[in-house]
Amino acid sequence: MIHGAEAARQHFDDAAGGTDRVRQRLNLQFRNDVPSSTRRLGARYLSARNARTHSAQTGQPLVALTFDDGPSRFSSDVLASLRDFDAPAAFFLVGRKVARYPAVVRAEVEAGNVLGNHTYTHRRLMGLQTTHVMAQLEQTQRAVESVGGVTPRWFRPPFGSIDSRIFAIAASLGLITASWTVDPRDYERPGVERIKQQVLDQVRPGSIILMHDGGGDRRQTVEALPAILSVLGSRGYHFVTLDELYT
Repeated sequence: MIHGAEAARQHFDDAAGGTDRVRQRLNLQFRNDVPSSTRRLGARYLSARNARTHSAQTGQPLVALTFDDGPSRFSSDVLASLRDFDAPAAFFLVGRKVARYPAVVRAEVEAGNVLGNHTYTHRRLMGLQTTHVMAQLEQTQRAVESVGGVTPRWFRPPFGSIDSRIFAIAASLGLITASWTVDPRDYERPGVERIKQQVLDQVRPGSIILMHDGGGDRRQTVEALPAILSVLGSRGYHFVTLDELYT
């Protein structure tokens, strides 16, 4: 069982066979630069190995909204709904799409949202060599920094596919791996009511809600979002960023 950053580093060294550059950076980051929040989240995340859920330990009615696979032509509609309800969110961006929608990315930042790293081409990382994983993350970091003027500190692996090696590589870049606890599977386009009900039935204090603003036709998500925000607000929930949820 893996517990904490040092164990993750050791596993990476033993199993990954990464390049000297990767190994040196990883060692330096784990010794000096990885924030305590990364180590806490990593220990919880990795202790469940294949688990894809992780909620904040809070008794307060706080929830974090997250959107994957953007930016896209649907992102502006998502932003409009968030603005109407004064709700921040985290947008996990696919790096190669960032240059296609620069105005959307800048609008996400200006509205006080968090930008996260969702790899450059939305590849499943566990089958890739270490240098290719690094490239997926580093290219996305550069793309977001160039367009949005901010450096992502949160990372979500495509398909939630992660192991201790991927976690360690992300941590070496100063990235905190984020999962989710509420998944309405909106990417399957099950219908507006189904998306809404799945979120409302699953949400609890400390929940991280996963939805999608890109990667396909997201009209159902766009239509369901205002009702989700309205009902959760009426139940006394407050919308916060991932940073706020874990402070």
